[in-house]
Amino acid sequence: MRTKYYIGLLSLIIGLSIWSCQDEDEYSIQTGTLIQEDQLVTGSSDNVTAISATLNGNISGLDNQSPEAYEIGFYYSTSENFEEKSKATSSLNENGTFTADLTGLTNNVTYYYRSFVVLQKKITYYGDIKNFITTNAKIAVADPTAITAVSASLGGTMTGLNELIGTPSLKFGIAISSTDTTAQSGLRYESKDTTNSFNILPVNLIPNKTYYFAAYITMNGVDTFSPAKTFTTSAFEVEFVDLGLSVLWANNNIGATSDNQLGGLYGWGDATGLEHSTDVNIYGTTENINNTEYDICSANGMGYMPTFTDVKELITRCTRDYTEKGGVKGIKFTGPNGNSIFIPTATGYRNANEISADDMGYYWSSSIEPNSTNFAYTMNLGASEDTWGTAIRSRGLAIRPVKKTYVAFDNSKLNYGDIENKGNFRLEIYNAWGSTGKDPGLDPNNFSAKDAVFVNFTVSGIDSTLNTPATAYIVFADGSWSTQQWDPGNAGDCQVTGDGTYTVSVNGVARGLTVFCVDIVGLATLPDDSTALNNVNAYVNSIYVDQNKDVLYTSSGVEILNENLVAGDIENNGNLRLEIYNTFGATVNNPVIPAESVQFSEQLAVTFTLSGLGDLGDSTYTAFMPFTDANWGHGNWNPGSEGDCEITGDGTYTVYINSTDLSSGALVFCIDIVGILVDGTGVDPNNIVAKIDGINMK
Repeated sequence: MRTKYYIGLLSLIIGLSIWSCQDEDEYSIQTGTLIQEDQLVTGSSDNVTAISATLNGNISGLDNQSPEAYEIGFYYSTSENFEEKSKATSSLNENGTFTADLTGLTNNVTYYYRSFVVLQKKITYYGDIKNFITTNAKIAVADPTAITAVSASLGGTMTGLNELIGTPSLKFGIAISSTDTTAQSGLRYESKDTTNSFNILPVNLIPNKTYYFAAYITMNGVDTFSPAKTFTTSAFEVEFVDLGLSVLWANNNIGATSDNQLGGLYGWGDATGLEHSTDVNIYGTTENINNTEYDICSANGMGYMPTFTDVKELITRCTRDYTEKGGVKGIKFTGPNGNSIFIPTATGYRNANEISADDMGYYWSSSIEPNSTNFAYTMNLGASEDTWGTAIRSRGLAIRPVKKTYVAFDNSKLNYGDIENKGNFRLEIYNAWGSTGKDPGLDPNNFSAKDAVFVNFTVSGIDSTLNTPATAYIVFADGSWSTQQWDPGNAGDCQVTGDGTYTVSVNGVARGLTVFCVDIVGLATLPDDSTALNNVNAYVNSIYVDQNKDVLYTSSGVEILNENLVAGDIENNGNLRLEIYNTFGATVNNPVIPAESVQFSEQLAVTFTLSGLGDLGDSTYTAFMPFTDANWGHGNWNPGSEGDCEITGDGTYTVYINSTDLSSGALVFCIDIVGILVDGTGVDPNNIVAKIDGINMK
């Protein structure tokens, strides 16, 4: 007696062995899970007519089996519990699908059907139960028209349904999706037309995005879809306005192309813009979503959703004017620099498909409410006041994007020197394979740029003008390696001629970072005694994306207001003083930087430029930093410290003081150049021009 194994089919069956003898019809069966829940799928019903329909199914794991080892098909019935049923068998296609054509059906009857598979004539599994209604009706979708950046006109036609149009048993319209190519799971726009042809204008779409849409009819709760078509909305460049805040604010809402259009109402964390469910669990995440895959703005290349901090900054730092533009009421916000934007009120809000009209403008932030993560923070704009609040994440609210062109950077994480031993002086901002890869001074994952990246940096310790200028450029590769720059010779390079502040840039689109450095070519090998690298220091003043800023910043990102710098013989002692902040002086109300922003635990350094000194001959003058913190715990009142420097004429210099404790705030923060204005030096204080180039705190 020979024993043969039934293999193939049974290789997908866990815990089941079927043995057969050639001479005996006996089976030994072990129980166990035969088919996983999702292996057998009951699919859609197509080509439904008054007397016929095509049923679809799918199963995995049978593609290498002999057709004699199984039977597949569908059971169908006019009874939901299949008390009386018919069977339609099928054969398996190469891709795991199977179909069955039903004929001889009765018109205007609901049929229920489910897929089945029988293994070795012993064990049967079923798919889900679905249904369809036999009908003479046909549904077809029309080509899209009137496509704009945020809308399109979509429609369809029906036949065989004249007697049902306008009755509760029939619904019809358009389903639209940005991910489902059949559109059947997409957002539905129900038509209220009373004719066989209907047209719908879905608005509040997203620019430059591909959508799939199909016409549908629903009879007695059963759906029938047309084949899907597709269209792409036109491109639209969002304009961002600099209000003098930490972020730029967009000129229009998402889903709008002008500042006085309301735009769309979107769920928090819905990057498609097409989700109307009230189930809060499907919206994004329970963490902040700024510049993540759940941020509808950044996911579609339109800036970012504002953080709660951005919202508060707009409301508290801007002046407001409740006004009207083009018949739309809203708030005109004017920033500290005099620029303004208009944000509509009366957006209302959406709950599922129900829109509630309201005189308030409700706008999402990207910040979760930490004590109740079903809610996120909002900006609420009204006629009399602007506030912030919270809303459940499934609620549909308006969104006004922002763009953070300034990238915060922690200079204590900056690595600099001849890092590659090539004679180049490198400022390693971030390098996935360098020391900053594990301890970066910025967030490489959330770094993004649309057009360009700008770095403003300060170098000191060169001590004189270089006889041979050195080229500085950005070494760069974004997270996807789509933008790369490895060598000098670019439009964004600059020439370093000595101590000072410089700007370099790289053009391109960036999302994330792999390498981000500034190289000063050959600075370690130039034939100048002043280039000994152990004397050269550097720090980053600012990093900007997509917008070059001539504004100078401290290493902690605070703007340096040189227009507030007071320079002269302020104490009438023959010293030239550069007063940055002095609680007892003229800068107390108009400081170069706010006193509270002075925070350091190791060193405070200032790079400054002087011009108009005239010919000093062989004379030199000591510059030092008079300083005391807010608690009088750290004082520096006289020259003679390590950080002093010698002034020999017009040029750029750096002074610093060291600290072993945290210094918080400042009462006095100045630079004094001793004796340079006493009689006989020949220096005219009226000709002197002083400028702060950078302030480094670490």
